[in-house]
Amino acid sequence: MKRPKQRKSNRRSKPGKRTIVALASRGLNRDEIAKSTGLTVARLRSDFPLELSEGRAIAKAAKADTETALTKRERHFIRAIHDSFANPDWFLNGRHLIYDGPDGRGARTFHDAWRVWRARYANGTTVGMTETAAERIEAEDIYAEIILTQKKENR
Repeated sequence: MKRPKQRKSNRRSKPGKRTIVALASRGLNRDEIAKSTGLTVARLRSDFPLELSEGRAIAKAAKADTETALTKRERHFIRAIHDSFANPDWFLNGRHLIYDGPDGRGARTFHDAWRVWRARYANGTTVGMTETAAERIEAEDIYAEIILTQKKENR
């Protein structure tokens, strides 16, 4: 006697718990997870409530780790570099006029400027800026004037 052939189901199999956690930990919302797994949102919420919350917790922890990995000073410097690279006035011949690159001349990209600044910051130097001779002379002149005025006030 022959067995009858089993029919193949057109329905998708139910996704596993690990799949739901992985999708939720990537930051996908319920609608996106439901669409990618072939479930309805109501079915997803009723069948996998713990997996959804676990995935959201993982995503939240990952986001908190990346935000706290930078110090306030580093976040400020990143914002300053980003703003200066958005302004074409700070470039000459494809090199940045303020921030150094790895070769000691002006940085070509945001990432070059950031890497050089991080290397200097780790060693205790926080300047990370290119100074031309004219800027250096001007700064020394201003400093000399301040010293002279302080000496005159102390007499």
